[in-house]
Amino acid sequence: MSAVSTSNTALIAAAKRYGAERDINPYIALLEEVRRTAGHVAWLGWKVESAPDDDSLLTTHLSWLKLYHAEREKLVKVCETAVRLGLEERVVRMEERKAELMARAFIGALEELGLPPEYMERAPAALRRQLLAIEAQSTEG
Repeated sequence: MSAVSTSNTALIAAAKRYGAERDINPYIALLEEVRRTAGHVAWLGWKVESAPDDDSLLTTHLSWLKLYHAEREKLVKVCETAVRLGLEERVVRMEERKAELMARAFIGALEELGLPPEYMERAPAALRRQLLAIEAQSTEG
């Protein structure tokens, strides 16, 4: 393989890794960007806090400080966009829809197994209790 084709292969692989298309809902993409940017702000905040003294913020840590402020500004902008578009409400609706589909699948599976009617009548309430218990545990941790 020639050097040119090797470098082309490497460029194609890098492009696929970095910029591969994704089939994604724009609201989910925005939510991911809010979360990713918040992570960047937290990490850059840690880098700025690691400066040994205030003077180093203007010397050795200045680039971290600039990145931190730029990323904070970006976080505010993506959050403003998310709020303006009602992202939280849309995400809640999507999660509710997913939960509804999971519950239908669960009840359908129980019906397929041929459970007695008295169990089938109790299944939705039992499923709800279990899901609420899981949610409570996840918010505690």
